[in-house]
Amino acid sequence: MNEQQDLNTRPGRFRTCLTPRRGHLAGQIAAIAGLVVAAISPSLPADDFPDGCVSCHVVLGDGMDKRLGVVLDAAGHRPIKGKVDRVPADCLQCHKSLDDPPFSTLVHLAHFSSPDTNVFIQRFGGDCRHCHVMDPSTGLANLKIGQRNW
Repeated sequence: MNEQQDLNTRPGRFRTCLTPRRGHLAGQIAAIAGLVVAAISPSLPADDFPDGCVSCHVVLGDGMDKRLGVVLDAAGHRPIKGKVDRVPADCLQCHKSLDDPPFSTLVHLAHFSSPDTNVFIQRFGGDCRHCHVMDPSTGLANLKIGQRNW
């Protein structure tokens, strides 16, 4: 057994990585999550938000226009028309993973701050599955991708 294997298998020690590997805590958690998702998937309701961002970012029934192009314009974001077709995948052309704060942090802050007045929480229940889909074979969450709607 090499030193790295020994560190990962000694009682009270575990590897703190998110990459699922057999025998490591993260891999075990991912495997369990995958089994749970696979077990309950047949009983889950149909996905009412299959395209992620653009499934919620629409003109709402009361006329409130929450399409991303409109929301970002109102927030002073630079124009995205003609640059973004697949949301949020194309957003990452400019919002690199090394940005500070990261794109994921910006999106989560926008969707979970001010819960008493936040439309995502108040109208859509703040459900992670509106934006993310679970991969039952790995237990990992992936982003849903949709075509722009503005």
